[in-house]
Amino acid sequence: MAKSIASQVFASALNDAQDDVRRARNKVTALKLQRKQIGRLLRTLSMAVDTNTRGNMLHMWMSDNQPVFSIALYHLEGFKSMRLESVLWMLETIGTLKDQKEYASCLNRDYTYEVDGYKVLLSAYVSDDSATCRKIVVGTETVTTPKYAIQCD
Repeated sequence: MAKSIASQVFASALNDAQDDVRRARNKVTALKLQRKQIGRLLRTLSMAVDTNTRGNMLHMWMSDNQPVFSIALYHLEGFKSMRLESVLWMLETIGTLKDQKEYASCLNRDYTYEVDGYKVLLSAYVSDDSATCRKIVVGTETVTTPKYAIQCD
């Protein structure tokens, strides 16, 4: 006898939940196996990032069973701030710069480093009222976007 639609939907939801549990267990296992290396890197990063200072954050999450470390520095006076310079110096000392992107509209630069095989992201945000950095208009662009309506026969 064929399963009812309700039974199929429930079975699918249950299967999805079991997959989520398996993925979570894999993340826990990966974290446990790398505990010493992760701890060593977190201690190193925490020496350069004073999380007691307003605007400094250090975070870690798992992506594809690999830890990703994230540093965010907010309320910087500029991109030559000692808070940023000291973190960049530390990352250059222990890792390799893989990418750098600038987001002028929000006075932000993102840096991606590789340290001991791990990805370390650094996001630096300059204050809107900075005396040394500001947004300037360097051009404009016009984008044509089609507008749609529904028409039925």
